[in-house]
Amino acid sequence: MTLPAPAASGGTAGTCEQRSIDACRIVLPEALDLKGVRGLKEQLGAALRAGRPVAVDAGGVTRVSTASLQILAAFLAAATKAGMTASLVNASLPLRAAVTDLGLATLIPVPETETSPCAF
Repeated sequence: MTLPAPAASGGTAGTCEQRSIDACRIVLPEALDLKGVRGLKEQLGAALRAGRPVAVDAGGVTRVSTASLQILAAFLAAATKAGMTASLVNASLPLRAAVTDLGLATLIPVPETETSPCAF
C-alpha cells in the first residue's frame, strides 16, 4: 500500500480540518470498513501532500477493518519517513483492540487514554 509523497512545501489539504496554519486534524468515521477504504486513503494522502503536522482523531471509531488499519499504518510510516509529525489521538476502545489483536502496535502507536486532538 503506497500513499502519495508529501508536497515539498505548503500545499493544501482540503480534507483536513484546519486547526492552525501549520497543522490539521482528520476525524475518522464511525465505521472504518471496506466501503470507506478508498476515501480514507485519499484523505490521508491529501494530508501527506500538505506536509503539515496531522492529528488523526479516532475517538468515534466503533468498527474497524484490517484494510483500514493497513492504510493508517502506511500513512503513519510515510509521514515518519517524510519527517512529518502525525499522531493518532482519542483512540476508541474498538480501534485500540483491533490494533492490539492484529499485532500492529509498533506500526500504529495508540494512546492508552484520550488526548487532545491538537496535541502535536
